[in-house]
Amino acid sequence: KTLFLTLSQEWLEIAVAVGLVLLLRLCLRPFPKYLTCLLWLGVLFRLLCPFSLPKAASPLPAIPAPVIPLSSALTGSPQVGLLSLLWLAGLAFFLLKGLISLLSLKKRLTGAQKLCDNIYVSSRIPTPFVFGIFRPVILLPAHTPEAMRPFVIAHEKSHIARLDHVFKPLFYLAACIYWFHPLVWVAFFLFAQDMEMACDERTIRSFSSE
Repeated sequence: KTLFLTLSQEWLEIAVAVGLVLLLRLCLRPFPKYLTCLLWLGVLFRLLCPFSLPKAASPLPAIPAPVIPLSSALTGSPQVGLLSLLWLAGLAFFLLKGLISLLSLKKRLTGAQKLCDNIYVSSRIPTPFVFGIFRPVILLPAHTPEAMRPFVIAHEKSHIARLDHVFKPLFYLAACIYWFHPLVWVAFFLFAQDMEMACDERTIRSFSSE
């Protein structure tokens, strides 16, 4: 119950943080996307770190304390207990959904052929991606044209160099914890978009204009 109450009490502060990044994202549209990715990583850090800003440093107005003491709410409110169970159920659902997707994907990768180094080719995947966290590998669809492979591989290597294969699962974990907060899901999906565009920009810079 204590953890659930802590998360729910941070609802407004997180909404303001995501809202500020959304506003800055609009202002930074002409600039490289890695800048907005850094802003999203700031949001991620806030989501995964269990602390609140001191009242003197917080940009949010002070919220009056509830009439019912917190200790009484923790021990005597059945509503808090039910909401805590609901939060745990939602957390378990999204974590299980992610795990099932991961295991299903790993099964489809059975039989992938090694191309070179940490690069593999599979006929059972529709798009290229990086798989794994500690020892990431690059997966290419078998139908990827030979002439396009250097560009696709460079893009996926950019993901690894930027540690996107680490940050994206962490962001999904944060979204699972705050599954009841719609703006956290918005932040997760926009981070994924900006991450892809940042890798595109980095890949383009690594090749000649032709």
